[in-house]
This record gives sequence, structure tokens and C-alpha cells, in this order.
Amino acid sequence: NPPRVVGCGFDDEPVPAEEAVQAFARRHGLDRGYLLYAGRREAGKGVAEMYRHYAAYRRTAARPRPLALMGTGDLGPPPDIAAHVVDLGFVSPTERAVAYAGADLLIQPSRLESFGMVLFEAWLAGTPVLVNEDSDVLRSHCEQSGGGLWFRDGATFSEGVQMVVDDPALARRLAAAGRDYAL
Repeated sequence: NPPRVVGCGFDDEPVPAEEAVQAFARRHGLDRGYLLYAGRREAGKGVAEMYRHYAAYRRTAARPRPLALMGTGDLGPPPDIAAHVVDLGFVSPTERAVAYAGADLLIQPSRLESFGMVLFEAWLAGTPVLVNEDSDVLRSHCEQSGGGLWFRDGATFSEGVQMVVDDPALARRLAAAGRDYAL
């Protein structure tokens, strides 16, 4: 049989309503503005590195945001940050966009992405992204779109998070550029 190319598309859905975002956050014991990781929780996805960088961010930030994890996997947070990490588990497609919309920032720490679907899902929900600069694919999406920032270590991770958290106008510009790119 000849090879087949398969794919998926993204619907041009509106950014989720603020009421839905607030209700989702309340149900999960969060306030709007958390940091979000979406995907499998495993070492190959950069999750252990993200945990280390998040711990460094918590030590330096004046008002650190909690980290919410969407998806499944066995790599749980280490004890020093566990109290600040919320496990959302598997989230239905209906609630997925709302989870993205409630975050100040999607963090994608993987070096090994071939596309980076979660970036597009976050952008369509109105959320900017922070990616690992060692992923040529993810960094390229951010450079081409203007929809995100990238980090190389704990210091640049913390700096990227703080830039977005401290500057809502920057966050809006990044998210809008990412959404335009996704569409």
C-alpha cells in the first residue's frame, strides 16, 4: 500500500467566555492566571526539567503562579513544589480550551516535538506560550508567529514567565499573534 498522509485541523472557535474560565478554575481550586503544562508527564517530554525550572521560578518570583498539569503520566512533581502543582488529569475536549484560556502561559518544555499541537490549542484559546529553545520546531513556531517566548535554563524560564505575568499587554500581543498564526 502506498503511504498516506493524515492530519488534523483546528476549528476557528471563539476564545472561551470568561464565565466558563472562572468556573473551570474554581472547580479545580485555582485562580485564573496559572501556568499550564499539557501533555504526557514523562522525562522525554522535558517534564523533569520543567519541574526544576518551576522550582527556581518559585524561589525568585514575588507572587509565583501555581502550575497546573493537564494530561496523564507517572512523572509527578518533586516534594519541594508538589503543594503548588494542581493535577487536572485528562480534560475533555470541551474543557481543554477553557483550561488553556484560564492560564497566563502554556509551558512546553519538550526538545523533541515534530509539530507542537498544544501550542496551537493554547493560541486558539488566547494564551501565549513558553517553549524550550532547544526544540527547533517549537522555537520556529514562536519566531514565525510572534506568539511565544523560549527558555534555555532556569533563569530564562523565570524571566519568560515574569515577562508575561507582569505585562498583560505583552501577553495579549503574544496570544493574538499566535492565534493569527494558528488560523
